[in-house]
Amino acid sequence: MVFASLLMPISQLNPNKADAACLPGDIREDCIGIYKLPMDDAAAKYVETPEMLKMYAPDLKWVEPIQYPATYQDAINQLKEQRQNFDVAQENIAKGDIRQAGLILLDVVPKVTAAGRYIVRSYSIAANNERNKASD
Repeated sequence: MVFASLLMPISQLNPNKADAACLPGDIREDCIGIYKLPMDDAAAKYVETPEMLKMYAPDLKWVEPIQYPATYQDAINQLKEQRQNFDVAQENIAKGDIRQAGLILLDVVPKVTAAGRYIVRSYSIAANNERNKASD
């Protein structure tokens, strides 16, 4: 009884819905500080369309999946662009505008992840090609 009376005030603090996760690329303010589902091939099939997402995770808001760069040079350019956006986020933090910095980072992080993964894959493919040439 005492335990329940202690929890009652806590349960009344915020009766609103608690969003527990967001998709990468969801740049709503509600997604700042919230878990982002991983950007990997295993999860992609469950979130690639609004219909699939509604079937597997109806509480999540669907957003267009982050597009991977088409070429190595596109990946490099994307990293350079996102570096500029990151600098703006740092400026916002220095000014005390944490909310705006968080919104920028919601956009930056998945794009940097996509570009970085493309570059790593490119190096892996190139290394495998070199090994295959050497073994011929």
